[in-house]
Amino acid sequence: MNKFFLFFIIGLFLSNFSYANEVGFSSGSEFQVNQLSGDVVIYCNNGQMRLAHCFGDHLSPKSYDYFIGPQLKGATNLQLSSPVMNGKVKTSKYDANNGKSSKEFNLWLRTLLQKPLLEVGLNTITYTLMNDSNEVLKSGEFNVNVTKGESRVCPRGSYYSNIPEDCTFGGYQNCSAYFRQYNYCE
Repeated sequence: MNKFFLFFIIGLFLSNFSYANEVGFSSGSEFQVNQLSGDVVIYCNNGQMRLAHCFGDHLSPKSYDYFIGPQLKGATNLQLSSPVMNGKVKTSKYDANNGKSSKEFNLWLRTLLQKPLLEVGLNTITYTLMNDSNEVLKSGEFNVNVTKGESRVCPRGSYYSNIPEDCTFGGYQNCSAYFRQYNYCE
């Protein structure tokens, strides 16, 4: 019985040790993207209305996430990069006591001013932990896999807007609100 207890304690210690040294995103290393579509009628307070045909996608479990890394004394700054970003890096302050970035990183949303870290397939993310003088304390890589999920169609929806432009042009904000309203067509 004592040998069993000793092996149990050693196993527990090793599992905690290996977990503490893992790096990645707080939601894990497996993500799924679903294509979304649907129609929404927008009623504006100026009496106009517009039908918007919405198309988009949604990354599960989330589109923004924290980096989780080692509790490394002196680490205050973090850089992340991936091949999707074509040599650019994303930065954040780093909480060495908790082994966590101070902000969430954009994993999926692409805009004129933002590039995501991930794309469909296996993504190799490079991380660099630095001190206040930007001296590298630790660097490495971790993998994140993004698979294609099913296409989803939301039921026809409607909402009222106080913004007259919503009934004349636009659509991204309208469609984003529509998809959120219907819980991303789940």
